[in-house]
Amino acid sequence: MIARLGIDVYITKAGTEHSLRALKGDVSTDSEDWLGTVIRSSK
Repeated sequence: MIARLGIDVYITKAGTEHSLRALKGDVSTDSEDWLGTVIRSSK
């Protein structure tokens, strides 16, 4: 539902460097070390 509103959703393990990067919006799905899931609206 949130992604349908145009808001990116990041699912990561809490308390990790990856969760901190997601909170800062510093997420590249092309990154080799990314651990998590990004959900974006298809529109």
